Amino acid sequence: YLPALLQVPRTQHHARALVQQPHGSDAAMRRRALDFLQGRAKRLGSTYLAMAAAHVANDPFVKVKKLIKDLIVKLMEKANAEADEHAYCTTELSSNKEMRTNKAAEVEELTATVEKLTAESAQLAS
Repeated sequence: YLPALLQVPRTQHHARALVQQPHGSDAAMRRRALDFLQGRAKRLGSTYLAMAAAHVANDPFVKVKKLIKDLIVKLMEKANAEADEHAYCTTELSSNKEMRTNKAAEVEELTATVEKLTAESAQLAS
């Protein structure tokens, strides 16, 4: 019976299922379970254990992991695009501000020149 085969004694008084061991990562646990099932399947000549080992070998979260990675890539691309757009806008705003300042100074200079020439014209006319 399969669950009984997964029982591995931890100490003399306690037995835990192989997949319930508290240490190790999920990948290490999956690998241990796979090795155990493959070993038992070979020793017993069991096609059912071989199929169970093949099922354990398949990572059920492959699609989810791929979707998450794709989402992260899209978010990074979007962040980079927004950063580029922000840099462009900042550059344009600063150049426009500089141009406005220059044009305002030019307008003041021309206004002063017009007022000066108007005053000279009025003085020459009188």
